[in-house]
Amino acid sequence: MRFSKALRFRSISILFISIFVALQVHFFPALRPANSEPVTLGTIAAVVALVKAVSASGLARGVCFSGLHMGANECRKPSRCVEGIERLEKIVNTNGSSESVRQLENWIGSASQNERCAISLSRHITGGVNIVDLTRQAVAELDRSQTTPGSSGIALRNQWSGKCLQTMGQAKDNGSPVNIWDCSNTSNQFWTLTNRGELRNKWSGKCLQTMGQAKDNGSPVNIWDCSNTSNQFWTLTNRGELRNNWSGKCLQTMGQAKDNGSPVNIWDCSNTSNQFWR
Repeated sequence: MRFSKALRFRSISILFISIFVALQVHFFPALRPANSEPVTLGTIAAVVALVKAVSASGLARGVCFSGLHMGANECRKPSRCVEGIERLEKIVNTNGSSESVRQLENWIGSASQNERCAISLSRHITGGVNIVDLTRQAVAELDRSQTTPGSSGIALRNQWSGKCLQTMGQAKDNGSPVNIWDCSNTSNQFWTLTNRGELRNKWSGKCLQTMGQAKDNGSPVNIWDCSNTSNQFWTLTNRGELRNNWSGKCLQTMGQAKDNGSPVNIWDCSNTSNQFWR
């Protein structure tokens, strides 16, 4: 008899718990587990890559992600929104992963408290791991990397040449030109895209700009003291172009150049690989 009462009590308890969980899942879709989305190294790598790319780009404030339910009020600068799904897909594909990232489309997003990474993915995936935990892991890795000298900023690799944008040699003077060179993980190849849209070189501390007020195709670029002027503002498009706000033209390697030391200039944006930077 006691066993029967205990069994009935347990059954009723399980029933109430099941109803409670069902109501939670119904009214709070962020708690719904993803369908057949296993925890894989590709998933973790994708989240880590996303957080690092966003933070390293300098878009620490005002980053939106298409497909994620993030309100416009959480984006401090809507004009600087990033198509996160497409961007992440490019990052993952560049890294040679076959992991599908379109599964991110239904994840719930919200701005992080410190707004450094501006994204918290809260959808559960199978395996008992929450993406929030993976995001925290990525943030922790980012924090560690940024305390290492020479690791802050991001290298801008030209898709056509495979080489990185840099200041020539160890130049720090105003007017020093920039070119492409084998990527070498050196500070003259690290750039930070600030919230205003400046591309600040880590080694020199100066900003990439079109020379003077040039708007013509083929106009060269150089570095100069950051002066909050539109010829120093750049917009990173979803395709990976760096569009100069003053001229409306895109940063490119000259012609089809691939050699070390080849200069860069601005040209009408043409959706060609020598204008794509990753």
